[in-house]
Amino acid sequence: MRLFTAISLPDAFIEEFNQMISTSRLRGNLNWTKPQNLHITTCFIGETDEPQIDSKIDKIKAITENTAEFRLDFRNILLAPPKNKPYMLWASYNSNESYFNLCAQLDKDLLDFSKKYYFPHVTLARYKGFLKFDSYQIKNTFPSIEVKEMGIWKSELSKYGPTYEKLEDFPLKN
Repeated sequence: MRLFTAISLPDAFIEEFNQMISTSRLRGNLNWTKPQNLHITTCFIGETDEPQIDSKIDKIKAITENTAEFRLDFRNILLAPPKNKPYMLWASYNSNESYFNLCAQLDKDLLDFSKKYYFPHVTLARYKGFLKFDSYQIKNTFPSIEVKEMGIWKSELSKYGPTYEKLEDFPLKN
């Protein structure tokens, strides 16, 4: 089973996203993310055998029980990934110490490594070829997110795109 951990988005984010789709002046071969698939990834676990899932869940619970609730503030909308040939449209959020520590601990405990930087973002759309994009084309801003829980999700890939299903939520310490 292909797994990842992620932060769910509030209804206000989904409403703003739907508004953005209806008013967007972007041109190109753009595939908007299905609203039910929107999230902020905290750790991509990858393919996991069934017998390993309970062990991973126990580790996630231990991490979330020791992680205080925190807030992510909207930064901007950008083409991504930033250092490669972009093929996605992201809503980016300002990283902070709480988000960084959560992601680093998940990577360390679930994958045995950690990165130097974690970039909180929501993939709004993917595109092929060239996307004409200027920041003035999108007037939307997204709400800040009060992170009170994190979930483990299952990902299934198909020729029609990914489908995500949240398996379980884990509350953060308040």
